[in-house]
Amino acid sequence: MSRNAVVQDLDKVKDDCQSVLKKYALMGAANGINPIPGVDVGIDAGICLKLMMDIRSRFGLDSSMEAKLRKYEILLPLVKKVFDYATKEGVVILLKSVGKKYLGKNAAKYVPLIGQGIAAAAGYGMMMYFGKAYIEDCYALSKDMRKYDIDSTFEYVDE
Repeated sequence: MSRNAVVQDLDKVKDDCQSVLKKYALMGAANGINPIPGVDVGIDAGICLKLMMDIRSRFGLDSSMEAKLRKYEILLPLVKKVFDYATKEGVVILLKSVGKKYLGKNAAKYVPLIGQGIAAAAGYGMMMYFGKAYIEDCYALSKDMRKYDIDSTFEYVDE
């Protein structure tokens, strides 16, 4: 398979991930109207963890690849972005960072009807923002792996 074909396959995976992201963003929107204070952050973290695992697996970036990739100094910044934040603690840190853009989400949900709509939209937007950035990181890491001929378990399967 030529390098161009591999990049095209990675582009297909990236497009597939963008489609799947919408499902997770809808879950984030539904959680946006969750009336229980504090529980919504935990649910958002769970959604993000599942999203990250789903995206990594589509790119063939599993835990066995993580140890192998950490040996390559040139890939280390991307490896850290893809794997170090893929923990509950890492996701909470990211959500706090991303959540600053959507600060009104929690307060808005307590305003009848309109507030719940705002909170749902903020939950959707936050998950889309988070997911798109993560897809780009996984895509860049996968592309660099191919560039430096680092073996991977990646094989595109058209579902």
